[in-house]
Amino acid sequence: MDAMMRPRGPAGRSASLHPTRHDAVEHLYWLLAALDPERTVRWGRLESLAVHEEPRSDSSWRVIDRDALATLIELLRLEGVAHDRSGG
Repeated sequence: MDAMMRPRGPAGRSASLHPTRHDAVEHLYWLLAALDPERTVRWGRLESLAVHEEPRSDSSWRVIDRDALATLIELLRLEGVAHDRSGG
């Protein structure tokens, strides 16, 4: 595993850093396949929330950690339920 992609912190719970946006998105979709295999939420929306260019670097992309991603998935599911119940 490339040193930039190696997770930091206990149990790999820190955000991961990637040399290109493509690599970051690929990592995100790998995580999503494990966390939301049934695609209960829009993965494209999660991509826009979970992948960011590192501001202090011109060539690093960050993907939020697995726990934060799981929380976003749950929030989007709840948002979908609320939207369905409101008839909107």
